[in-house]
Amino acid sequence: LKFKRAAENPELIQRQILAKILKSQHNISKKLPTNYEDFCVTFPVTTYSNLEQKIANQRICNDNSFIKNVKRFEPTSGSTNKVKWIPYTKNFLAELNETIAPWLFDIILQHPQVLTGKQYWALSWTPTSMRAQKNNSDLQFFPVWKRWMISQIMSQPQEVQFAPSSESSWFATLVYLCSTRDLALISIWNLTFLLL
Repeated sequence: LKFKRAAENPELIQRQILAKILKSQHNISKKLPTNYEDFCVTFPVTTYSNLEQKIANQRICNDNSFIKNVKRFEPTSGSTNKVKWIPYTKNFLAELNETIAPWLFDIILQHPQVLTGKQYWALSWTPTSMRAQKNNSDLQFFPVWKRWMISQIMSQPQEVQFAPSSESSWFATLVYLCSTRDLALISIWNLTFLLL
């Protein structure tokens, strides 16, 4: 219901979210804007390379002077830098949790049979070279009580994600997927990942 109400006026909701984010970042040295238009002037579009050193300081040295309430850093790649470490704040993780609920509710309404079997979710992927630098468990995105619930329906144990290399993790995942006769749902972030 909250999602449906928000969908009626997404601009208003996005402005409210921006205001909440700005309010939570008291440690920014600039005078914080109060609306989107002023935000665009105060914080012009930039590239990751302009923020990389500050993010690295916070990630490696635990220096919280750049972004407050960071719970974890997730690596991602793109066309401009090989690896970007994206800070996930407490509020952002809460937003991720809020988005999953209406998505799953909609899937269950349209395809109730997904509740009758196991599921495979891949939210992120960690290359072999970075496996020692981060927690590989996608369940860490969720609150503790949801982690337990989700682990009960997964086709493979989360220990698969702690394999020493990407290749060994893929192989173990493949074995579990092939042996799961009641696989009801696959949710992946990238088709290439599934093909690997």
